[in-house]
Amino acid sequence: MSIIENKELWATKIQYLNDENEYKLALNLANEYLNELKNLAQTELENQQVDELITNLGYVNDTNICVCSLSEHGDLLSQWRGYSSCLGGYSIGFEYNELARLAENQGFQLVKCVYDPTEQVRLVREAIDSVINEANEPEIMPGTWDFFETGKSFRNKLASISPIIKDHSFAEEAEWRLFSTRSFDELSFRAGRSMLTPFYRFSLGSNTKKLIGEIIVGHTPHAELAVRSTEAFLTKQHPPENDDYTCQFDVRPSAIPFRNW
Repeated sequence: MSIIENKELWATKIQYLNDENEYKLALNLANEYLNELKNLAQTELENQQVDELITNLGYVNDTNICVCSLSEHGDLLSQWRGYSSCLGGYSIGFEYNELARLAENQGFQLVKCVYDPTEQVRLVREAIDSVINEANEPEIMPGTWDFFETGKSFRNKLASISPIIKDHSFAEEAEWRLFSTRSFDELSFRAGRSMLTPFYRFSLGSNTKKLIGEIIVGHTPHAELAVRSTEAFLTKQHPPENDDYTCQFDVRPSAIPFRNW
């Protein structure tokens, strides 16, 4: 329960998540559309514009997009199987408004993932079109283009789209992403199984009682004891103001009938 003790979430750099190809979905869609535009280019400037954006696709790898994955479903069998240990595990339910406030204060976005392929294509194409339109209007010097600023704008727009585009086969997870682009000096590192993993420490603030809506205890042969020990842990972390030592949090066991012992 280090999340409760340290009052923070770890937002991992997107390339280091479990699915190494996940963030590439948006980049592949962008590359496809840019090649379409290149084939339709009628002037040398239009051709240069598209080439510059294609070049900037390669720079996205150097962008520190840090992501924390959440789900609308706090008690989902596939999540217990995938992310908890053989026994136990916990699902922490956050209050949306409070988490969104913390996200805004720390320069993060809290956005629902997009699984529909048609909607994904629309998002990527609209982003590219807006970059090109912004670069061409207003034209201070006709026939010129600020390639540096346009490339920067393009990378920023992709950074706001790539974290939320997910393969439709994962739609059951109903995932939300808490994400932001951070500088290298803001990153921390933890030891992974095969490499160092960069991440950003997202603060949950001091008032976690207002932030946490519920805690679901995962599958265990001693569900009642597990709930009680969790309540005791939370009471120690957040002592009541009076002598009533009733746990101030909503703690319950998973309602899914699943036995893994």
